[in-house]
Amino acid sequence: MRKKSRVTVSGRVISFSDGFAEVKPELPEKCSGCGGCSTSGRSPLSIKTGLELSEGDRVTLSVECGILLRAAFYMYFFPAMLAMAGFYGGYLIGGDGGGFAGASLFLVFGYILIRKTALKKHRRPVRIELKETI
Repeated sequence: MRKKSRVTVSGRVISFSDGFAEVKPELPEKCSGCGGCSTSGRSPLSIKTGLELSEGDRVTLSVECGILLRAAFYMYFFPAMLAMAGFYGGYLIGGDGGGFAGASLFLVFGYILIRKTALKKHRRPVRIELKETI
């Protein structure tokens, strides 16, 4: 059986209540902080966990690479393809205005479809592990 690869990042818990931890990702030691990745510490992540955490705890967050690729497909590629299909169909029916309306309609429909179906499959895609407590 092949082990699934995971993307991991360390962080600190900045608040914890009702089973949700607000975790601020930390920059890796070798990172110069260019801001090109999601671990640049711009905003905390809200993660549901069964662990009892407290403010200041160091944790490790990890997610399977396949889930990240699937999320990127659903959030970027799929809506773009729907918008192009909507534009083409609308353009055939009503010219430029119809194309714009068709693209907009298909784009909104795509995001509604994603919210209703694809995002419901993985309730807890992020695994959180306690590194050290304060």
